[in-house]
Amino acid sequence: MASDRDILPDDVKPTNYAISLFDLELGGEFNYQGTVDITLDIKKETKNITLNANDLKIEKAELSTEVGKTQQSMRSTQTLYDHQTQRITLTFDDPIPPSSEAVLSIRFSGTMNNIMAGFYRSRYKPVVPAAKSVPRDDEFHYMFSTQFESCDA
Repeated sequence: MASDRDILPDDVKPTNYAISLFDLELGGEFNYQGTVDITLDIKKETKNITLNANDLKIEKAELSTEVGKTQQSMRSTQTLYDHQTQRITLTFDDPIPPSSEAVLSIRFSGTMNNIMAGFYRSRYKPVVPAAKSVPRDDEFHYMFSTQFESCDA
């Protein structure tokens, strides 16, 4: 059956995400750093992994797999950004063998935008006093959010 949906290739399926964000710049450009470990089910041999990602700079991407009883690790050698489809493609020099427990570890940086897409910030005026840990400026308080939808990941 043909599909009018634009979906990721089905040779690699994510099964779990473990995301950490740190070094959040509370003010100014609102930049941040992050890491994600994505557990993957690699269905067939490939040299490319395509992910939904928008306005992120990939600092490093490394894939760990277990083939038989041998642990294998490889770094991506190229990152292609497709801003129109909001995707990145990581390319590896050697073919990645099928594996149901591969882990893709990515270090990235980004900006908490204010356009309600991706990882974003919203400002508000509090009705009651907020905790001291809430980011604020002279007039507003800020909250950070994401819908974690594929196009805004």
